[in-house]
Amino acid sequence: MVGILILLSVMSPAMAAEADQENVTNQPPLIVEHKNTITINSGFYHLSDHKQDFHVVGPETCSLFLGCGHTASPVSNEFETASRDVYGFEYGRRIKHGFSYGLSYFQIQNSFSIPSLTPPQGKLKARFFLGVIKKHFGDSYGLQPFIGVGGGRVDLNVSGSVNDTAGGNAALVSAGLRYNVGHMSFVAEYRFVRTTGLSLARNADITGHVNGKLYLSGRGNFVGMGINF
Repeated sequence: MVGILILLSVMSPAMAAEADQENVTNQPPLIVEHKNTITINSGFYHLSDHKQDFHVVGPETCSLFLGCGHTASPVSNEFETASRDVYGFEYGRRIKHGFSYGLSYFQIQNSFSIPSLTPPQGKLKARFFLGVIKKHFGDSYGLQPFIGVGGGRVDLNVSGSVNDTAGGNAALVSAGLRYNVGHMSFVAEYRFVRTTGLSLARNADITGHVNGKLYLSGRGNFVGMGINF
């Protein structure tokens, strides 16, 4: 009897340690929710309008009630609606209830033609700088649908048949899917962008020069890969 008691007293600590180890092993793995994401993306963007508001500055005229000013004659033009060199990046930080906020940058490049000018070809390059807010649905790991809105600025550079710069405001609405795997994420996103008219007015008072107002509203599909940390 005494031997049995001694044997039990020796075995009990070992059995307890083994049970504790089994409980730790059976616990679900700890899932770390990353708060920050940097995403590199590229895709396709299409302008809504294939004709823009270009005009030639005419001679100065004066009237008794309206004062003096230059006339303007519309100029025929054709824009390439499918943008090239479409790429950018985005930073987002997650907060409560599936929301995130951050900054988004992307750029586009388009060609255009004004047959009445020499040379007739030109190109534009636009850069979008937007603050964005997104709402993610589902868990922070795996597949997550999301919607987003944003607003900010667009800067434009035009060269070729017309040389000028301009700036304006832009608004963004988006929807997409994000797939999170550990420190990596993969994104597919549809974006609809609306801009104000971007005025080309460097030569507003020079007769014979071309000015105009460009609208870069459009829509696009983007894919990207991100790092979560």
